[in-house]
Amino acid sequence: MIEDAALLGIELPAIEEDDPDFAVDPANWDAVLVFLRCASQWRHGPMGGVLGMDYQGVKSVIELTLPKRKHNAIFAAVQVMEQAALPILNSKSK
Repeated sequence: MIEDAALLGIELPAIEEDDPDFAVDPANWDAVLVFLRCASQWRHGPMGGVLGMDYQGVKSVIELTLPKRKHNAIFAAVQVMEQAALPILNSKSK
């Protein structure tokens, strides 16, 4: 990513590998990865606000990446992250 930014003339600060920006509990790692993989699954309203995620798209990502026994728990965890992200995304769109 730093190399991509440099090509555009943007200088990003170096990130220490042993000093991450945030920590993820190992029990939540699959849910975080699914949430990140669903970055293109946000639904936008006619006035530009973010309404939520396209659950069919989220379901597809879950089914393609995780064993069936994890599907329900991961979907619920992604919904929690979705609800936390909505106010932030909508405040940035104004």
